[in-house]
Amino acid sequence: MCFHHISRFFTLLIVAAASLSGFAVNMPTPTQIYEQQCGKNRVALKTYSKQLSATKSLRDKYAILERMAAVSYNMPEEFDVNTQRLNVATQLRNNSYELDCYLSFCRIYSEQDNRQKVQQWAEKIYANSKAGTYYWLMANYYEIGVAYWAGDMRSAWSQLQRLGLDVKRHNTPFGQALVALITSEIYSFTSQDNKAVTMIDDYLDVLVKQGNPNLLMLAFSSAVSYHFFNGDYQNAGYYIRLWEKEVQKLQTKLDIPEQLRENLWTIEMNKAILLSYSNSYDKLNDAINRLWDCKYTPSKWNLAQFLLIRANINYHHGNVNDVEHDINYLLQSKDRFTHEYLTLLAQTYHSAGMYQQSALTLKKATNVLRGNLNENLLREISQYGQLSKQLSKDAENDDARLRDAHTLHVALIIAVAIIAFAVLVLVGILYRNIKKTRRLKKLNADLKIKREQISRLNTNLVNAIAEEEESNRKKNEFMANISHEIRTPLNAIVGFSEILSTSIIGKDEFDNREFTELIRSNSDLMLKLVNQIIDTPNDTASEVNLEKTNVVEVAEKVLYSTEALVKEGVKVIFDCPQKQIEIFTDRFRLQQLLTNLLGNAAKFTNEGSITLSINLNDVFVTFAVTDTGCGIKPGKEESIFGQFEKADETSQGSGLGLYISRAISRTLLGELYVDKTYTNGARFVFNHPIDLEQQLERKEVKA
Repeated sequence: MCFHHISRFFTLLIVAAASLSGFAVNMPTPTQIYEQQCGKNRVALKTYSKQLSATKSLRDKYAILERMAAVSYNMPEEFDVNTQRLNVATQLRNNSYELDCYLSFCRIYSEQDNRQKVQQWAEKIYANSKAGTYYWLMANYYEIGVAYWAGDMRSAWSQLQRLGLDVKRHNTPFGQALVALITSEIYSFTSQDNKAVTMIDDYLDVLVKQGNPNLLMLAFSSAVSYHFFNGDYQNAGYYIRLWEKEVQKLQTKLDIPEQLRENLWTIEMNKAILLSYSNSYDKLNDAINRLWDCKYTPSKWNLAQFLLIRANINYHHGNVNDVEHDINYLLQSKDRFTHEYLTLLAQTYHSAGMYQQSALTLKKATNVLRGNLNENLLREISQYGQLSKQLSKDAENDDARLRDAHTLHVALIIAVAIIAFAVLVLVGILYRNIKKTRRLKKLNADLKIKREQISRLNTNLVNAIAEEEESNRKKNEFMANISHEIRTPLNAIVGFSEILSTSIIGKDEFDNREFTELIRSNSDLMLKLVNQIIDTPNDTASEVNLEKTNVVEVAEKVLYSTEALVKEGVKVIFDCPQKQIEIFTDRFRLQQLLTNLLGNAAKFTNEGSITLSINLNDVFVTFAVTDTGCGIKPGKEESIFGQFEKADETSQGSGLGLYISRAISRTLLGELYVDKTYTNGARFVFNHPIDLEQQLERKEVKA
């Protein structure tokens, strides 16, 4: 059973059993049921134990222990068998065998709600497997499940978000399917079954194709449960039949067919529920009995499912003792469903006319809820408890009146009057009981509304956590962009300051002015960037500051500023037929774009040349930066403009330069792209519109 379906599945069993009538239910004790299944499997375990003692090969021993682990599933011997299996796997130094054992311990402890142990064995899996693999993903599944089941929804949701990002990074279909399965379970937990059905339907084929019995169980049990919760019994039946076909396929392929027993058990349980809704009572008894033909040793939850539906059937047949028998066993487990058990027992007492026992049991159920619900619900439950006390008091008064009526029988003279009075008393009792029952139903309806409110609050909490993480991501992204932007002009300022300070003696005035001008230009660049951060920190497309600019002069300054970054032996060429090209543009943004392109060319060019060319036509001024470096890998000509993308993963840098350059080109209503026809290195081309001022004006008018 998936990690949170149990509570809602119990509700489903109650609803299904409420329509049952027409057959009796056998009453072996839960201990007898469990020991009967264990006894069948212990015969096989003894046979395997003898084979194990006679085997010397470690690999053969592991194969035998693997079969013993499958046979001892949910039995007391399972832990010891898996411990032996892990010892042999460690001696064999087989990582895959060891991971199988670690995963088995995760499952065992998750059945016991032991979160600390699940985390301990999951850490071993993370340390010995790669992210995105089957074992790594399933360890995450068990960790998230036990956290959610423990009520730590924030921790479970955060881990699920991290898992989703990791799966997206590794791009594995199975990982995406498993994340969808966990997410669908959370949707179902918050009563969003339509979303849960859609998600599991989309990824069911991927999970089934893994050929793993555990995944088959998780996928189909989720799909069937969601359709049951939605009242779509036709589709539920379709998935049960499809599930059965997939199990039959695996039975012919698996070396250890015993691993499918839990699948067979759950299929028969779902068939029984489906039959109850179709009123096929003649087949239902056989369906329940077929559970034990699966030779599956039920876990505590599996056994609870069976006992709960059996108790409900006996409740509708008025078998009070049988209901008490099963409910008392369920209460011993002290699990999270004590309230449901006690409520069913109270209903059984009430139907049998045992009003005092019903009131006392209902009071116990109320006390259980009082310890778990919030203050708003406590007021409603207090009324529920007061009604129970009143019901108990009325029942005692009714008993006293009946005793008084009995004493009146000694007087034969007023015999007729006594009978009439008794009839009136009984009618009054019945009328009051009907009124009390209606009030109880109303309180139950109010309690259901409160539960739905809590469910909506859980959903809002999940959404709030997701929004908070998205906000943190955007903040980190913004800081990375700003760091990259400031670093480029600052490097130029520091570099030319050092040149100026160490070589001012002996240099002519022209060189000094040139260096000073470069320092001033880059200082202005950084100052504008800082001002932009202060004025519009969250606006990535701030206002364009147009001025008439000689773009040839801007290009020469940028070329000179980045010349110090060029490796020795690389020739820098400036190719422009005109000495002056004046257009309206944002000088600061154009300088920033050309600086990023030339900086990239210098970084990846070890020999040859780097060329900055400018050409003019009637529509565009075209800037092209051409190098003889390593070039761009085919297929990455567009993706390198993405955020944090690099042409070479081993190179330094944040991967933001081209992303920012593309954003600037769009701000200037131009186009920046990679020339795919050039194969001797890389060529980046930027087309700047000549009539930028007019285009911006038209754009403002349209807006």
